Amino acid sequence: MGHCVMNDLRFAFRQLLKNPGFTAVAVLTLALGIGANTTVFSWIRAVLLDTGSGSAASRSAGCAVSRHVSGRLTDTTSVLDNRDLAAERGIFAGSPGPAMTP
Repeated sequence: MGHCVMNDLRFAFRQLLKNPGFTAVAVLTLALGIGANTTVFSWIRAVLLDTGSGSAASRSAGCAVSRHVSGRLTDTTSVLDNRDLAAERGIFAGSPGPAMTP
């Protein structure tokens, strides 16, 4: 049984070497098909299956603090502001903001 399979594989390989145009088209078709299949299934997984429940995006939050500095309104926060907010509210778990040194 194994001998017949090896003969078939040798014959197939010889035929591919005899027809390089067919071989190129076959390899290109397989590559495009595999690439398209991977793209479609990745898109379906990202859009339909991973809806965000339990993901990092559903646990993230933004924080904006506006204040007047020298008569101008700024939207930036300093490291010390982040430390104060974290201490008061118990937020910023795992973020680098409060752990940074001034």
